[in-house]
Amino acid sequence: MKTWDETIQYIRSQPQYNNLVHDAYFGTDVMGNAKRFIESEEWKATVLLLQSYTSIGKSRVLDIGAGGGISSYAFAKLGATVDAIEPDNSDTIGSTAIETLAATLAPGQLTAHRIFAEDFITSEGGYDIVYARQSMHHAYHLQEFVNTAFKALKKDGVFITVRDHVVIDDKDKQQFLRLHPLHKFYGGENAFTLAQYLAAMTNAGFHVKEQLGPTASDINLFPYTENNFRKMVGTKIPLLGKLKVVQNMAWTYYQKHLVKLPGRIYSFIAVKP
Repeated sequence: MKTWDETIQYIRSQPQYNNLVHDAYFGTDVMGNAKRFIESEEWKATVLLLQSYTSIGKSRVLDIGAGGGISSYAFAKLGATVDAIEPDNSDTIGSTAIETLAATLAPGQLTAHRIFAEDFITSEGGYDIVYARQSMHHAYHLQEFVNTAFKALKKDGVFITVRDHVVIDDKDKQQFLRLHPLHKFYGGENAFTLAQYLAAMTNAGFHVKEQLGPTASDINLFPYTENNFRKMVGTKIPLLGKLKVVQNMAWTYYQKHLVKLPGRIYSFIAVKP
């Protein structure tokens, strides 16, 4: 079994994974990844969602499972002060990559911490926003993960967790793990049921404000959007693909497919009362 870093290095060398490396920001160009993320429809939708609950500029943000730091950098570019939690120390997908990005910002605006969030949070209520991108579903102990987010936030602070995998039951989970393109290499993927996510947040003390399903937001659809999907249909199906009725039928079919897909993607936003 490979480590996460070894897995990413391997798929970079395999042409069949080129699209995945690009879409998941796994390339070796750390700054290039971060700049592409800022321009992505996912990030734009995330900012709009957050702004309906809190102000991002001048906020203090905790980014849990920050990976290569693309989202931490994006928050910092909006004026936030960010603590990025990433125990992996890889130079392109881990905390060393975050340090590379931090070096281009004002001192103290973005700080990388090579530690697990549960070990980092020692005092109550220091953050306005706790953000977790594609990390909550990796939790070994889901309730502890969510409890940590709750403890980190100030009163009325916002917990936003995006692009988490949801399964129906254990059979659905096993199918998700079989289908996941990287799990076979490093064995670190995971998923929970929708009820488990919601219960963990409620039990921690959060008021869950929104749960966004697979097709409810560009956050979950990325790297696709409804608009570019329709354009793709227009180019893939000669003549008829230009018709709105055909694009509507294709979009409806695609939505039904995503909702049933093992490991379907959800995002959540909750507030600490």
